[in-house]
Amino acid sequence: MRIARRRFLASAAATGLAIAAAPARANVAFVAYFEPGQSTLSETALGIVDQAAAYALSIKARVVLVDGHADTAGTAEYNLRLSRDRAVAVAAALEARGLSANVLKVAWHGETDLAEPTPAGAGSALNRRVTIDPWV
Repeated sequence: MRIARRRFLASAAATGLAIAAAPARANVAFVAYFEPGQSTLSETALGIVDQAAAYALSIKARVVLVDGHADTAGTAEYNLRLSRDRAVAVAAALEARGLSANVLKVAWHGETDLAEPTPAGAGSALNRRVTIDPWV
């Protein structure tokens, strides 16, 4: 596989074909946590956003994944909206700190991607989060 890739790249270079490298994960992710039922960023969460923005800018991140999550307290529909609101709040804060909206890829998962498995209806601080994952 490695030899075939090298041959392809050499052939492409010889013909003048430009190849854009796909973004690669920076191996650093940030997690902002939220209070139950809230999408407002706490001072602690704002500090995490500050760190994530500074890091993403310093590595010239081409993509920053922003993923909102919720715990299982409340209905699935409510938690999906809450995870969206959290992700959008973090994305707005990252943009306010200098990241281009073009690099931000925002998604939300409701209660479907739990960091800590819990029974339905259970609250969990680890599940009330937004992950910020810069890629270069």
